[in-house]
Amino acid sequence: MRAFVMDGFGPASKASPGELPKPECGPDDLLVKIAAAGVNPTDWKEMEGNLVDFYPPYEPRWAPGFDGAGIVEQVGANVTGFAPGDRVVLMSDRRGGQCGTYAEYVRVAQHLIAHAPASISLTETASIPVAGLTAYQALFLPDMADAKAGQTILVHGASGGLGSFAVGFAHAAGLRVAATCRAVNADYVRGLGAEVAIDYTEGDITGATRRWMPQGVDILLDCFAGGSQTELLDALAPGGRLVIIATITNDADIPTLSATAAERGLSVHFVILDHRTLGDDLRGIARLIDGGMKMPEVTIYPLERAGEALAKMEAGKVRGKMVVQLADLG
Repeated sequence: MRAFVMDGFGPASKASPGELPKPECGPDDLLVKIAAAGVNPTDWKEMEGNLVDFYPPYEPRWAPGFDGAGIVEQVGANVTGFAPGDRVVLMSDRRGGQCGTYAEYVRVAQHLIAHAPASISLTETASIPVAGLTAYQALFLPDMADAKAGQTILVHGASGGLGSFAVGFAHAAGLRVAATCRAVNADYVRGLGAEVAIDYTEGDITGATRRWMPQGVDILLDCFAGGSQTELLDALAPGGRLVIIATITNDADIPTLSATAAERGLSVHFVILDHRTLGDDLRGIARLIDGGMKMPEVTIYPLERAGEALAKMEAGKVRGKMVVQLADLG
């Protein structure tokens, strides 16, 4: 099968289009023909070897990619609720023989897959899993933001993939949203549902936030700094929650930050994607999207240009989401 192939580990530039064996479907798995794969920072970090401690040994030649959407081709004997021909969205985490999504076919466990939203294409759907699931869990899990309609939130780093989903989800769930981004992306984040766009390059994020919400915000979702900007605590209202997205490679001293927050009656919550509820969470995301939530901007690259997409992701300042398209499946 066609794939974007990595030989061992190293910079993303080491990978190139090639061929890999088509995976076989196990009794607890589905075999999916991939329409497109989402591009995430975790992809190039994985290619550099940063995730080897989390997963079983890799094959010598392998395909990167965690996000995917496509059409079910085969269903394992123990799988229920899916049939060949179903439109699906999935996240492959490599355990149990799963494989990367920058490939024509993926074997995926049934608890990591859901029916795709009906209102968007499969190519757009491929942008959802890692960024969408992380934003969804960060916002709605009780031990994270526990977001509720009527609350206020500042999304820091709102124009990237994860931040874009966070703004859209929060707005769709009835929260009032402010967002930080570069000035060039202000109209974009407002289009996703932010009432206020704050130019983080100007420096005074807290001052701008409190001009919008003088008492501070109930929730601050840090999609950008890994908790390193401790001054963001000043933007929170009494009892507020700072929710930090893990970067894997550049996270702050979370215990010290948490202690500082606790002294001020605030709390810090550090998000690492929880795989146990992925199927249910993907279904929740689909309901929000089909209910009219504004999707992030999606830029499409063919498989032959996957390296270009990865290089752009590693360089940063990507607006919305990028996907690698393998087939036009609707």
